Amino acid sequence: MGSKLNLLWDHFRFYVLDAVGMLFCRYAIGKGKLLLVRLDAIGDFVVFLDSAKEYRRLYPEQKIILCANSTWVEIARAVPYWDEVWAVDVKRLTSELSYRFETVRKIRRAGFEIAIQPTFSRVFLHGDSVIRVSGAMQRIGSVGDPVSGNSKLKLISDRWYTALIPAAQSILAELERNAEFIRNLSGQDFEAKLPVLETRSS
Repeated sequence: MGSKLNLLWDHFRFYVLDAVGMLFCRYAIGKGKLLLVRLDAIGDFVVFLDSAKEYRRLYPEQKIILCANSTWVEIARAVPYWDEVWAVDVKRLTSELSYRFETVRKIRRAGFEIAIQPTFSRVFLHGDSVIRVSGAMQRIGSVGDPVSGNSKLKLISDRWYTALIPAAQSILAELERNAEFIRNLSGQDFEAKLPVLETRSS
């Protein structure tokens, strides 16, 4: 019971902190910048590379900034699919109030036109919260997994998106899940392939 109360308290205090950060960090209405959010583990990121290149094709006029988990950020910076990579320490994001507040300020002030989180198994305090504070005019995400996490929290975070991309509720490999997101986002055919690690020097 105590652990559940602590978890509830963590969600509540960071929810309030984000709201304060949004209030005091004025959003600069932006055009031409896209925030792509991936804060999951390195294995998920490597698999994501198969579909990652498609965002450049779908949004050729946007400056793409990847919001990346700090544990694999150097690998991400070697990949040519985005213009910038911002590192986020996920552990500090949910343990240090000052770090979270500064992260909210940075994202909020950047002035993104579009923010996309393609992750199927969304996390309320990580990716969903980044989408919320971005203030982007278009905030796009997966409809998500209804059995992962807390359903009441999902009802809250669903409202932070302007568009939720449909996803099959059957079990899919992560590679196919990413391809599904691209197909449903673009309305175009896209087949999953084994990811290739392209680098800027290649």
